[in-house]
Amino acid sequence: MNNVSRNIDFGTNKSVVPGAYKIKTVTFFNHDSKELEIQNVITKISITESIYSNTLICKMNIRDTNNLIEDFPLIGQERVKVKFERRGEDGTDKSIDLEFFITEYPLYGRGSEKHVQVFSFTGISKHAYLSRFKKISRSFTGLTSDEISNIITKDLGADSFVLNSPPISRFKGTINTQTPLDAVEWLRKKSFDDNQSPYYLYQNLHGDINLSSHTELVEQETYLEYYSSRDFNHLPNSEDDYLERKHRILEITSDLKLGKIFQAIDGAYASENFYLDIGNKTFTSTEFSHSLEKNSLGKKSPFSSSFLIEDESINNKFQSHHEYISTNALAFGDINKNYNEMKKESGGITKAFVENLETITHDLKLFGDFDLNAGKVIHITLPRAVEPAIQREVVHETKDGYIDEHLSGRYLITSSIHTFEDGEYFTRLKLKRDSFTIDL
Repeated sequence: MNNVSRNIDFGTNKSVVPGAYKIKTVTFFNHDSKELEIQNVITKISITESIYSNTLICKMNIRDTNNLIEDFPLIGQERVKVKFERRGEDGTDKSIDLEFFITEYPLYGRGSEKHVQVFSFTGISKHAYLSRFKKISRSFTGLTSDEISNIITKDLGADSFVLNSPPISRFKGTINTQTPLDAVEWLRKKSFDDNQSPYYLYQNLHGDINLSSHTELVEQETYLEYYSSRDFNHLPNSEDDYLERKHRILEITSDLKLGKIFQAIDGAYASENFYLDIGNKTFTSTEFSHSLEKNSLGKKSPFSSSFLIEDESINNKFQSHHEYISTNALAFGDINKNYNEMKKESGGITKAFVENLETITHDLKLFGDFDLNAGKVIHITLPRAVEPAIQREVVHETKDGYIDEHLSGRYLITSSIHTFEDGEYFTRLKLKRDSFTIDL
């Protein structure tokens, strides 16, 4: 992989296309801490971040003509450090500096070229790698976020834990013997804010490990707006051309989801939750009916109440999803410190937030950006699919002219794959929205 992107102007040393980047270093370390700069033998690098993953995942492809596997040697106890630079939104250079511990070498091969071998490897962040070699077991009392922070920073030694809005979930419990990140995931599932919305634990491209609520994510400011267009309005390689390309959607190939039956089965719109209290010997139930519009991205309902099933709207079909939970009001002598008792307050709402995020989905390809991170919100603008012959009539009849109001709008980035290959940098996004923007 060439150290200088082909989209860097050699005269000014500035990016002329948003996909330009510079590799500063890609340093490989073997089991004995021997260093080797390998950027010239790399053909592709991809780094994946997701709100459903507590670690970054890095994959690299290598074209080796230096007998690296034997001479270095590679034995499965390696790590790699990468540092990239690119032009930021404000025109200044931005950089990422990350370290990955190798977990596997999933591909090896030799082609027709003599003395050439190719292989790939996968790496994860240090805290995730370390977690697989440790077990913890202890009791705790207090906010779930406090114990999550304690595990991330003390047990795993990470120094980049970010929590902006602590959950209200507080209880007394015991972590049984398990890896630190398994314990973190157990606690995360029990975390919710005052809207009963769930929390996500994820690491972004800057290395920060974030614990963020669904409410916090959907209410944040929009990062940038992107649009689908094939028109070019500015001179090539000009500043205006650069900004125009930066905000352009290069590809959109989506699995729209829109499957109401599947979301209903998972409790997105209605559910009935049963609780067996083994302390007081009582059996109770609660019903949940969707009313989450105000805490959503689109601010409109994700379903139509005009479509009836046995004369009932989909949000009144409580038997579409059942959950059974055992509780004990007498546990620890304090009902307020028992998680299962506290869970009765959410009554299916927490799960509904997660399932409604599958309402509508897009897969986008954009020019690369270090700040296009999982957990951020972007706005996409898509044109109407209307024949030019009748376009004028449509424009007069709609308030937004050429814009598709239904598919356009604010979306949450649930995953970002940053790919560096052949001198170009692209970011592929998975976007999701938990509601519609049109009034049904």
